[in-house]
Amino acid sequence: MGSIWFSINQSYSDPNYVNVFANPAPPRRSEDQKMVKSATPREFSISNYPNPFNPSTTITFDLPADAWVTLHVFDLLGRDVVTLLNATRRAGRHSVPWHGVDNHGQTVPSGVYLYRFAASPTNGGIPYIALGKLLFAK
Repeated sequence: MGSIWFSINQSYSDPNYVNVFANPAPPRRSEDQKMVKSATPREFSISNYPNPFNPSTTITFDLPADAWVTLHVFDLLGRDVVTLLNATRRAGRHSVPWHGVDNHGQTVPSGVYLYRFAASPTNGGIPYIALGKLLFAK
């Protein structure tokens, strides 16, 4: 028979159980507490799906701490195509869609694009920078 946690403020009656105070186990965390604890990532990460994409892709990133985040898309010549994000974000998982349009709302041609993700923790931690490749196929 497993351990039973007994609280003074609760009533408990079980005719099959003899000693309620024998070897009590500590209370278990609720499922909500487990989810909150695991919701904050331990390290930075970034990915996108689908890739290749048409008509859109979603860039997902994890922040272990609050940070100022920038996310830019460039063409292969290094020209800035679109700025998807330039703002503070709280620790956790975030996602940003890109629908294959530039800063002027024009659809970009099919091809390979690069994204540059930078996150500077607001607590003064070490900045994180990542580059990735996106393939837009019409």
